Amino acid sequence: MKLSPTATRLRSGKFAPFAIFFLFLFANLTGVLSSPVLAPAENSAVETLPLDIPSSGDQALDWIIFHAAEREGLDPRFVHAVIWQESKYEVHAHSSAGAQGLMQLMPATARRFGCDDPGNPESNVQAGTKYLSCKEICRQRRTRACGL
Repeated sequence: MKLSPTATRLRSGKFAPFAIFFLFLFANLTGVLSSPVLAPAENSAVETLPLDIPSSGDQALDWIIFHAAEREGLDPRFVHAVIWQESKYEVHAHSSAGAQGLMQLMPATARRFGCDDPGNPESNVQAGTKYLSCKEICRQRRTRACGL
């Protein structure tokens, strides 16, 4: 039996919505269209600071503060607050009492916590966060075990 051209178009026209629906269902259930092979690559190499962390204006210094605080279990916002209060982010700040650097460490305290150069921001922030962490542990234990 020969069908007219309009009948064949109608027959395939009835099938098209079902074909689109099942293609959509198949793609969503299997993840074919969202696989890493077909999806565009994301630029995940760029690491950004959390939005609630304050900025010093120097991104390298912000990362130093963030990593040092994370390493010692401190809140980076707290470390930023201490640095702002002590030195206003001035790397080579000196007090009249003799404290030096971003965290305003006294020379003996800086040496005790491994800071050989108080003018080096990374060394100063690491020693300062170790000091703050030790103070916090002592406060939590209510002892003077740290000798501070």
